[in-house]
Amino acid sequence: MRVIVWAVILALFDVSCAAHDRHDIDYNATIGLLMPVIYFGATVPISWLQWSASSLLAIHHINSRNATIVGEETLSRIPPNFKVAYKFANSGFTGSSAAAAFYAWKRDAGENGFVDDTCSALKISANMTATEADGHEALRATNEAHYYVYPDALVGCARSDAATMISTIASLDKVPLMSFAATTSELTDKSRFPLFSRTNPGSSVNARAVVGLAEHFGWKSLNILAVDTNFGSSYVSDITSYAGKQGILVSVTQKFVEGDEVSIKRSMTTLSNHVYNSSAPTRSRITVLMGVGSTTLQYIVKYGLEYNLLGDGFAWIIVQASKVENTVEGVLENVIDKVPHKKT
Repeated sequence: MRVIVWAVILALFDVSCAAHDRHDIDYNATIGLLMPVIYFGATVPISWLQWSASSLLAIHHINSRNATIVGEETLSRIPPNFKVAYKFANSGFTGSSAAAAFYAWKRDAGENGFVDDTCSALKISANMTATEADGHEALRATNEAHYYVYPDALVGCARSDAATMISTIASLDKVPLMSFAATTSELTDKSRFPLFSRTNPGSSVNARAVVGLAEHFGWKSLNILAVDTNFGSSYVSDITSYAGKQGILVSVTQKFVEGDEVSIKRSMTTLSNHVYNSSAPTRSRITVLMGVGSTTLQYIVKYGLEYNLLGDGFAWIIVQASKVENTVEGVLENVIDKVPHKKT
């Protein structure tokens, strides 16, 4: 993750320099970090908190010129006096939370963070020489001068919905956004998102893999259950498109609200009716499930068992599952003995 964030900040450095014509002067760029920390009143799992920690560590490495992770060649791209200040906000996983943070920055609300305030190695110490102390005070003065600085670039937005919203808003002020988790293919449209980029694969990569798997096993049709967000819609669109090109039919498409038992039950009921009550020759027992956490998966398993959709003759492909406190593997291990199957 630190390598990814390094790449993010280096790329944003190039973009922001070009946008502000600052290649020939020394300056402290300000990076806005939109990271999920609190969601629905609870701290997000440690695997997601690592994004925040890695981002701050990457900034520390830039400011301290630490090439341990990225090597000297990459480090050499940064001018000697270039420093990165940062603004940090909890974006949760929604566009509204990210937008609230972004507009707070736009209103000049909130102090810039600086790595010397968060990394003990850069703090003033009793053993600091006069020259070092002078340098530190100069650094702090520079940070104070940036107290109300609008971010030069943004890093974050862990969900596609948030990324599409923030990229649209930020581009009005020529502020680039780089995400490490947004997957929707919608964001590849440069006419709409000219300043968006990402370091993670888009949904089209997984979509091609799903269709390739279907081709390998000779499946002629698929069902799709997807979370009702930009994230899920992008996968539905990509899989349907790639499947059609290979002569594979998408028989049933159902969207549900993540973690909502009522909507998940409705989707599973529709799937069951298709499998057992439909006379269509394209009925399929192969289902692609995307955008799920453990709560959603528990409901899928609950109604899958109730409607006999998990036994012999059925195949489920989980795409882009989210690991949360009760992991996907843990949910599956708890129900594996309940799934009906033929004895061998």
